[in-house]
Amino acid sequence: MTRAGKRRPDWELVPAELTEPVDGWPVGTLGTVVDAFLDEAIFEITGEGGSTLALLTVPYQLLTPVGSVIEGPVTAADVYLGR
Repeated sequence: MTRAGKRRPDWELVPAELTEPVDGWPVGTLGTVVDAFLDEAIFEITGEGGSTLALLTVPYQLLTPVGSVIEGPVTAADVYLGR
């Protein structure tokens, strides 16, 4: 897939969760779309303190938005700690 020039600004920096397992990460894993291309997103999963645990290439049909950019991204650590 050629990514040059093909963007989805409506998905940039959107907090989201996985609706299917991806690369060993289970359904419900939370992260943020950090790059939004036409057909797929780069989805960042972060841990405590904001450290990157994984960057996944995910088709949009496997993501659902959660929260809002104003509320800020939810990290995997937040879910683990029940925040």
